[in-house]
Amino acid sequence: KGESSLMRLILITAALTLLFYAGQECNAQAPACPDVISVAAAVSEDHLKNWNDLSRLFKKHRGCDDGALAEGYSDFVVRTLAHRWDTLEELKKLAAEDKTFEDFVLKHIDASAEPDHIVMVLTNVKERCPADSTQICPSIEKAARKTLQDLGALKKSNH
Repeated sequence: KGESSLMRLILITAALTLLFYAGQECNAQAPACPDVISVAAAVSEDHLKNWNDLSRLFKKHRGCDDGALAEGYSDFVVRTLAHRWDTLEELKKLAAEDKTFEDFVLKHIDASAEPDHIVMVLTNVKERCPADSTQICPSIEKAARKTLQDLGALKKSNH
């Protein structure tokens, strides 16, 4: 697992570095994401461990949200909602404090994630949502359903 994370980080870093320098030759404007390499490192599994980490990264690098970085965010969001549902209270608190962060998280429940993980997210929402989570759970459910529909994997009979 660590080896694949390292390889993914190396590939992301190399691709982003190449894009960054190629863009500099064609465009004299400052890039939207001036510190691509640090952001790519922060998105890796080894550095992004919880919702607070994601929130800090989001606030620090709002312009860094496309390509491989966006896929890294999506992977973290969906894996965390699928496998670490017990962290929902932390997400709920951060989302209540910053609506743009909530929108960012919901945007990253997307088709770049594993379909099985999206199904797990939907199951968690339906079976494990706390009664006091009437705002975030329906939003997560809506995003997960839309993603499954986008993937063509939503079965009308079960979900």
